[in-house]
Amino acid sequence: MIYPEEQLEELKAQFGPGVREFEEGGHVYLYIPGLKMPPGCTPEITDALLCPQTHSGYTSRLFFKERIQTTKQVNWNGQFLILGVQWYAFSYNNIKDMPLMNMIMSHLRGMVA
Repeated sequence: MIYPEEQLEELKAQFGPGVREFEEGGHVYLYIPGLKMPPGCTPEITDALLCPQTHSGYTSRLFFKERIQTTKQVNWNGQFLILGVQWYAFSYNNIKDMPLMNMIMSHLRGMVA
């Protein structure tokens, strides 16, 4: 674990008891089932994985179970096989040194702002 336990508990309180921590390939992932997307995104809800540490040249990554249609043009530059499942990520960097909840919200804002 690379973050305080209370931050994981905050995610479980916000997103439900299905939030889980996994490790694969030297990376920590937080599985967030049924993450609600910002207004104007399709689908409105999808599963996500937060990697709160450096991954593939980014300071952190938020991966989505499917590519999200957004109100703004984003660069979907990543397809990754993680935990045996295909995940997608868009190019958004320098999200670091903040609580996990803030990290997730910052990545989501990057889809629409």
